[in-house]
Amino acid sequence: LSLINQGVLWLAIALVVPGNIVGGLAAYVGVITKARHSLRPERPSHKKIEEGFLFPSSSDGKRSTIAGGKAVWFEAARAVDAKLAKDIHREKKWRQNYAAYVTRLFEAGMRSSSAAMNIAEAGLAAMYDTFEFARDGKCTSIAAAMQNVSTQRALKSAKIVGTGIIGDLAVPYGGKELYGDLLLAQLK
Repeated sequence: LSLINQGVLWLAIALVVPGNIVGGLAAYVGVITKARHSLRPERPSHKKIEEGFLFPSSSDGKRSTIAGGKAVWFEAARAVDAKLAKDIHREKKWRQNYAAYVTRLFEAGMRSSSAAMNIAEAGLAAMYDTFEFARDGKCTSIAAAMQNVSTQRALKSAKIVGTGIIGDLAVPYGGKELYGDLLLAQLK
């Protein structure tokens, strides 16, 4: 080998070998730590047992109130307004922007009593089809749960009392927000 090639070879060895030794020592600590963790006994899971009415689970088993709720609003809108349903489906920031869609759906329901009924029926049907009911470690659809109610463990209703401040009810109508006496006059 020529002197230049030998010099390059020794330079490469001088840089690579110490780098591998230092890197190997650093990696060795990580390997040993990982091995120790794998030998520890498993800790008991403190995962909350799911019972009652549950939001739908995704393919990875996680439950999302946002996705579940959005799916119900989508189906409710689809019953009366295809464009609104498409807009709901395309919305990427549902958590931040849902109020505008709820208002639009409310307005669509105000067109007629049949529109309001169609919205309600489609929303409830979506809940019955997608939400789940769990009891005693078994999960089923809400529809199936309602058909198989046990007399020993009957479903019960509950009242949740809020503690927030009640504000004025405002309803969009005719391009304005009606509230207070204006709303009462319109209702009469």
